[in-house]
Amino acid sequence: MSRPILQLTRVLAVLTAVTIVVVLVKGRGLPRPQGEVSENELIAEAPRAASDVIALLDGLKPGDKLEAVTVMAIDAPSERVVRVQVGVEGMAFTIGINLAGSSAGKPPPVTTGKYEIGYGNPRGTGELPPGAMGNAAEALAERIRRRENEVPVPAGM
Repeated sequence: MSRPILQLTRVLAVLTAVTIVVVLVKGRGLPRPQGEVSENELIAEAPRAASDVIALLDGLKPGDKLEAVTVMAIDAPSERVVRVQVGVEGMAFTIGINLAGSSAGKPPPVTTGKYEIGYGNPRGTGELPPGAMGNAAEALAERIRRRENEVPVPAGM
């Protein structure tokens, strides 16, 4: 092999190795460890909610607090439900919002004039503070109550 080709091969090998290290350090391409919840991952992966959803939630955005928990992401409606991902102390859970009368089975834990709010899907390592899910859902309901008569039902709900 000629000297310039050998040097080019070495340079490409070094660049490839550096790229692999950067990708691994940033965590891309690696499976998420079971039980671990990363706020940044949830925020990055979530489909963004449209302005009509944000208006219904009275301007709520990632980073805001709902009682003791922090909003990590607000998902666009999927299957007629808006999901708000929240977390605290290494734990996360989901608050779901759908139109009143949409729930099958038992009554939802929180209601407003037009919407039902439920919560669940706890995940992560650690324990949620007592009442964290119910308190956060009620705080979200208060925001919706302030806006639900002024804001049209968001598209997709």
